[in-house]
Amino acid sequence: MKYAKNNIHSRFYIFIILKTEFFRKDGFSQSLLFPVCGTSLLGIIMVFIGPGKPTVIVGLALYSLLPIVRNTCLGLDQVPEHLIEAGRGMGMTRTYRLVHVEIPIAAPIIFTGIRIAAVNAIGTAVFASFVGGGGLGSVITTGIRQEDMQAILGGTGVLMAAALVLDLLMGMAERYLNSRDSQRPRGRRMAARGAAVLSCAAALALCVYAFLPKSTAGLLLYEGQFSEVQLVNSMIKQLVEDRHGIPVTIQDEMTAVNNFNALTAANHSCDLMYTWDGTLLTTIMGLDTTDIPEGQTLYDFVNEKMNEEYDLQLLGKIGVNNTYVIGVTQEVVDTYHPETISDLVPIAGELRFCAEQDFFTDAGNMKFGPMVETYGLNFQVANPVDIMMKYTLIEQGAYDVMVVYAIHSGSPVGTKPGNFFRTSV
Repeated sequence: MKYAKNNIHSRFYIFIILKTEFFRKDGFSQSLLFPVCGTSLLGIIMVFIGPGKPTVIVGLALYSLLPIVRNTCLGLDQVPEHLIEAGRGMGMTRTYRLVHVEIPIAAPIIFTGIRIAAVNAIGTAVFASFVGGGGLGSVITTGIRQEDMQAILGGTGVLMAAALVLDLLMGMAERYLNSRDSQRPRGRRMAARGAAVLSCAAALALCVYAFLPKSTAGLLLYEGQFSEVQLVNSMIKQLVEDRHGIPVTIQDEMTAVNNFNALTAANHSCDLMYTWDGTLLTTIMGLDTTDIPEGQTLYDFVNEKMNEEYDLQLLGKIGVNNTYVIGVTQEVVDTYHPETISDLVPIAGELRFCAEQDFFTDAGNMKFGPMVETYGLNFQVANPVDIMMKYTLIEQGAYDVMVVYAIHSGSPVGTKPGNFFRTSV
């Protein structure tokens, strides 16, 4: 007895069989990954497979499961029961009935889930820059920090255009699935199927390419998140290629901690990085200035530890001083006339403090907790903000005190003359 198909065709196949009672009945299991922040998910995956585009691909795939799984379960639940019973009556196995009867009927609803997941993935992919995956996220982040509205609007515009074009193409494919085969000319049917096959093949090729090992010729660096690191990396590239003829490749943007992990991993994906000895001491090694033996400099101590524990060598001092300095607005100077940090103690309850997130960590005794404890400061407000946005917020009057950096000249980095006053101990 032949199976009666009645123009029901298998338009596409799902390799994970989702028609189980577990997925159909347990809504919590379908929503498990959705509440997880995209950045957090990428960070968790990076711990296991390392930084780069593979982390982004795996993260986007996991983050896209919710709409696909939910619509798949919804579509399969809406298959008419009499068709399922007819299939059972004709002796169809469960798998055969699923592939040849239920999935084709549920295909439009399932594809709607894929459409939603694809558009959402474009927005989530912005976070790829935090794990060395590159993309427009670094352009938008840099634009925010530099107050470059052109870069912000340009990156956002490209994302919006990509999402709209993808949604348009997916909408056309969805309408194709909702129409009947008998209403379409044979040529259009073949063209649509060919386009679908080519699209799937292109997506698969891009994923495979991301996982392939890349060329490691010459020196490999990761781009930094801040202008200072980017300038130094550019100087390294120009000097090394010009004087030694060694090619230097600057890879996608990476945070400092992730860059260090990539440098020290067994299969390291970069050869050198620009950083500060104080950052290595506190953030990387978890030590403090009190751990430095008497008579030994911070640089020499860190260089020795890096050599012993990580088999790394510091190449020399560049001359940049990233010592923390407390900056207050000119209004505070004119009103209260502070000259030292201790002068802020009586008026701290009237002042609003801001600093970058890193200043609020517990890495070393040069951070917010030890500072307020040592001086007895009790600010009215103390909030973490983006390292570059804090300057804008200060100028807008949102805060009165913030942390800035000292350079070799002793003046705060990035401040405008007359806007801030440097206090000392």
